[in-house]
Amino acid sequence: MADRILRKKISSSFKLHGFTLRADSCTYLVEQFEPLDEGEFELWLEKLIDHIQNQRLSTNVVELKAVELAVRDCASEQQQAGEDVFCVISAFDVPRFNFNPDIKKYEPAPKKEHSLFDNADAKAQLFRDRFSLIKQLTERHPLFKPSADDSQEKFKIYPIEHLLSSARKLTKIITMGLFSQLKVGMFHLEDPTGIIQLDLSETSYHVGLHAENCIVLAEGWYEDKIFHAKAIGFPPAETADVSRAYLGSLNMFGGDSRMANKSNKALQKTLRENKDRIMVFLSDLWLDQDKVLRKLQVLFEGLSSYPPIAFIFMGNFLSTKPESNQAEQLKFHLRSLADLISSYPNLLKFSKFVFVPGLADPACPNILPRPPLPKAVTEDFELRVSNAIFTTNPCRIRYCTQEIIVMREDIMSKLCRNTVHYPTTGNIYEHFAKTLLSQANLCPLPLSVRPIYWSFAHAMQIHPAPDLIVVGDTLSTFKTSHAECQVANPGSFAKNNFMFVAYCPGTKQVDESEITD
Repeated sequence: MADRILRKKISSSFKLHGFTLRADSCTYLVEQFEPLDEGEFELWLEKLIDHIQNQRLSTNVVELKAVELAVRDCASEQQQAGEDVFCVISAFDVPRFNFNPDIKKYEPAPKKEHSLFDNADAKAQLFRDRFSLIKQLTERHPLFKPSADDSQEKFKIYPIEHLLSSARKLTKIITMGLFSQLKVGMFHLEDPTGIIQLDLSETSYHVGLHAENCIVLAEGWYEDKIFHAKAIGFPPAETADVSRAYLGSLNMFGGDSRMANKSNKALQKTLRENKDRIMVFLSDLWLDQDKVLRKLQVLFEGLSSYPPIAFIFMGNFLSTKPESNQAEQLKFHLRSLADLISSYPNLLKFSKFVFVPGLADPACPNILPRPPLPKAVTEDFELRVSNAIFTTNPCRIRYCTQEIIVMREDIMSKLCRNTVHYPTTGNIYEHFAKTLLSQANLCPLPLSVRPIYWSFAHAMQIHPAPDLIVVGDTLSTFKTSHAECQVANPGSFAKNNFMFVAYCPGTKQVDESEITD
């Protein structure tokens, strides 16, 4: 294609979309598009303009820097479609974003070194970020979002400072805050504007496990500095589709791409072509027990003719209590697992083996996020099993356009123990899923119950909601869903009749499975 014609076509296409190209930007694109034929040129130009539209440009004049960034994004997207369809994201690599209330958009947080032992400001910021996220999700829900349609009843959330500043009785009030117990037996509600004491003597509770540290909506009346709660419930959970309508193509899940992968047509095609392949999730894989290895051999034997995308193994990987030689024991038993995997060439070649550590595995404290197993323990295994990935707890997995969050923690057990009101009706698993999705957080518990590194609390967020959350709890195996997000628990493989969960990303089907005698 002639240089002059190519330049004119590029410039015209940008003008049709409301952009003006600088001369150096147009010259750069001519150099990039010159080797392409007519069909490829049209396709790539359309992709490029889509990426430019998703950038936050201050004017309609497109600078060279923005064009170069869009070209890199297009190239990266193509490479991912061809190679990187399976990606494991460490909790320490999850991107951090700040909400800008002026433009009502999320922006990448300034890059800085975060320490595992940050100062006290990081702890305060943890709660501010959680409240800010849930507040904006709630305010854009149809029940709380103002509109010109008067036919539907709307609700208003009052900040706590509004209640504290009133000298008269207020009725039919809805407020939102952090559910906390500042004194034994005395509950309070906190938001960034103040703290108010709660009277829970006549309170009814909606669906969910209402533990301390959860952010709740309280409905009732206020008098004499006490809020008398008639009802307490969780903020409404937001589906991923609604979230992405506000977020656009912003990638908040993590990974190399700046753009979210949901709309990547090449990855969607790859997913359709592999619609029958599955992922296998096992928890409490005690490698020091012979029966566990025998059952694992049965599983490998059954799947070897059609290898899964990945086996996700969650700890703890030893049945014994932590001892001084725990690391050496685990290293030895990982060698036995490598021997077993090596006897199935198909699995060795085509399946990934992802290891998510339990909190009793060596050699880290009982704090989330938990780093991967030490290199000294895993190096022999990695030499023999090239597709092994040792990652953090929790971690994130992206397969094509599917987003999965994995965490090994007895979180449901702890929520049940710490809830202020244990549900007497409904399915407990549905209460659990509602709690996680409404809180947009994997671990909405007091830090004294479930310690978290303050600077990496954003890795526990669930926003936008993924396709699947897998929680390795020692309770029995279950699957449920809420807000179009599936929640599953494989249960303890060693203690729960060798149960596991199989997930088919192509059809979004979750199956509870068991290896019988």
